[in-house]
Amino acid sequence: MPATAATSAPDRLLLLHELPPGKSTGRVTVWRRLRRIGAESVGAAWALPLDEENREAFEWLRGEIVALGGRCAIFEAREVSGAGGPDETAEVARLERSGYRRRVWVTRPRPGIDRMASAWLIRRFVDPEARFEFSEKAPGGRSRRIAFDMFGAAFGHRGRRCSFEVLAASFGLKESRIRELGGLVRAVDLHEEAADPAAARMIERLVAGLRASHADDFGLLEAGMALFEALYSSPPPGAGTGQRAGARPAPRDGKERRQRR
Repeated sequence: MPATAATSAPDRLLLLHELPPGKSTGRVTVWRRLRRIGAESVGAAWALPLDEENREAFEWLRGEIVALGGRCAIFEAREVSGAGGPDETAEVARLERSGYRRRVWVTRPRPGIDRMASAWLIRRFVDPEARFEFSEKAPGGRSRRIAFDMFGAAFGHRGRRCSFEVLAASFGLKESRIRELGGLVRAVDLHEEAADPAAARMIERLVAGLRASHADDFGLLEAGMALFEALYSSPPPGAGTGQRAGARPAPRDGKERRQRR
């Protein structure tokens, strides 16, 4: 009798990992090595066919991740029939913004470009009264605190998409300007080639300057959100210097800006 889906033997290896904040070079190195050995992105995990050679490759990589101060786990799994391989252009499940209002959004300390952009997107389009917290671990259980751009977060990297792009897709934000910003964020965050290299270099330098000049994480995040509001509101090349059509200022109400409650 053929094996059923419930009793099929594992046929894949999955690697889950997390690197500490401030390890951007190590993060890119790990990502490149995963690509080099042929691993495929499946949600928050990386997958290879189950065999001894691939197990050894993952074990070597786990050692490097741990040496960088990170965490890593390797699992055996079975590919679900009909699920197919990872598709970096696959649709992201649409979510209703009304179910994500007046929440506390949690991310890692020392926000970088993806977390700055994601926080701006959340407060600008999803949750105008969003408050933010910083933690090394994502909240568990049925907490009303929502994690983003961190290990175990619902809104994190997916395939080649950065967290900003996953959030935009999840809440149906399809405006061309948001797509452009998403491409720049992804290029800087993952060290990919940008459609506009000069713009990517400029934003990378601005973010680095903010990180160098703000010791407080809350102040850093606020400054990063202000940066992305300015980028979003700026006119496209050749369109003059007036306010971008349809732009509205980001929420400035004191209640909305208090994040330390």
